[in-house]
Amino acid sequence: MAPANTIIRSEYRFVIINNRVVTGSQYVDQMEICEDYALRHVAQSIANKLDLRFYTMDLCRLENGDIKLIELNSFESAGWYECHIPSIIRAFGISI
Repeated sequence: MAPANTIIRSEYRFVIINNRVVTGSQYVDQMEICEDYALRHVAQSIANKLDLRFYTMDLCRLENGDIKLIELNSFESAGWYECHIPSIIRAFGISI
């Protein structure tokens, strides 16, 4: 765990389907689709190590620039914030 005095600069939620990062969104400071490729890369690296079908992953960037895993969440009950919904639907093989 990070020390209690560690300051989180930004938080992100990623949607993982079949071990692939499908979309992501920043939350807390502002709601926007995640364009931070370093965060996406970390999310994909973690997803590659897990044997889970679909879920959400929360990462944060600390004030010092470090990226940390906050939690994994159930896909069915997690908020998607500003994640790109059409990408989620397509990842399940549903035509839109």
